[in-house]
Amino acid sequence: MAKEGDKDVFTKVVGRAEKKTVAKMMNVVRNQVPTLRERYLKARFLCKKGFKHALPEGLSPENVRVKLNLTLTNFNIDGYFGIVGRNRWGDIELTLARTSAVDLVRAGAVMTQALNEMGLDEFEFVRDTKKVKLYVVMVPQMNDAYGRDWKIEDWQEENSFDRRIADIEGSNPGIHIEARPSWMGKLNIMKERKQSMAGMILLCEENEYLKGILGRDEPKVLVA
Repeated sequence: MAKEGDKDVFTKVVGRAEKKTVAKMMNVVRNQVPTLRERYLKARFLCKKGFKHALPEGLSPENVRVKLNLTLTNFNIDGYFGIVGRNRWGDIELTLARTSAVDLVRAGAVMTQALNEMGLDEFEFVRDTKKVKLYVVMVPQMNDAYGRDWKIEDWQEENSFDRRIADIEGSNPGIHIEARPSWMGKLNIMKERKQSMAGMILLCEENEYLKGILGRDEPKVLVA
């Protein structure tokens, strides 16, 4: 026990103990809050005739967010989507405010029904997953994958790869490309060499289908 003359020593010991206690409390709070990846959920539309579905006219991503939040409330399910957006392919990207997307597994059926009532179909809810880079060789450089000639400007627009992405996903059910692909090399050099094929890098969702492809002796992906 500290004596009256040991006040300074006693204060220092208590101070260190308090800091440790606060640190532990902060760690507990951090552990209770799911990460951004864990709170992410996407309504991914399936390819149809080579292109992704678009939202019906007059319907916005915000309408989807409001509808889903109302549905969760009506079914007494703990979950609230605080952020919503849409990616370049038309998929609806949602972020939960305080709960993990895993906790909404049992709400999948009612959320799907809610979007069906809004006129949305042919989609699936998916969580954020790990991504894998694929290097695919011998990819035709013609924008339509046919013919022999191609232009550098064919691949310089923001949406230049959209058709190729739709073709790859349509020909390889289970492969989902998560970002704009890129060519391996400089287009001007390829053009000077009169190349008609080149390597392409794809950033794909890591799932069981892709793992199965990569597990083969000679992995192959249809690109046209």
